[in-house]
Amino acid sequence: MVTIALPERFRPSGVAMLLGPSGVGRVFLCDRRNHFVDVVDERARPLFSFGGRGHRPGQFIDPCDIVVVPPNDQALFTLDQALVAVADRGNGRVQVFDASGTLVALLAPSVPPGRKSYALPILPVIRTPTFTRLSRLSWAAPYLVVADSHRDLIRIDLGQALSPAGRATTARSAIRGVLRRALADHPFGTHEARRGGRSASGPTRPPSAS
Repeated sequence: MVTIALPERFRPSGVAMLLGPSGVGRVFLCDRRNHFVDVVDERARPLFSFGGRGHRPGQFIDPCDIVVVPPNDQALFTLDQALVAVADRGNGRVQVFDASGTLVALLAPSVPPGRKSYALPILPVIRTPTFTRLSRLSWAAPYLVVADSHRDLIRIDLGQALSPAGRATTARSAIRGVLRRALADHPFGTHEARRGGRSASGPTRPPSAS
């Protein structure tokens, strides 16, 4: 287990660590108060930050958690191959970045009414079931598991939605082939979202007591 001692000024809501050949390479910290992801080294020395408050791709409203997404389910990989997924709670989406903080993909339902849509000439938008209130992320290859405060779990198969390198080759191929498989585990059953985010079957609730 690797332990990092963070100064008092860092009170992250989520932490993700990338291990290099000689130990920790980078530590990603979710700063909910300032709507940034701060990146530090193994001695907690600041390297860079990305994000900022807003609705545009690459910006956050209340980033609450972050997780490392290994490329192609590899156990060993270099720093420049790694991806990180950030739960952008206030915007109801998950954003995927490379290790340098460059946005790779958006995981989100369709744009809500009244919310401005921004042109994404290359960036893939992976359609998902609606995220109610994002809370936690975890990685269980090949699924990115998204939890919300309503106790739903949504498993997104990134190995199908993205190319083997973790990036979509073109926006067209990414959008047309998005979300090959996404399962939402409901407390009273399971509903499955297929292409385009349309629900194939809804949650089943137990019969009401007579």
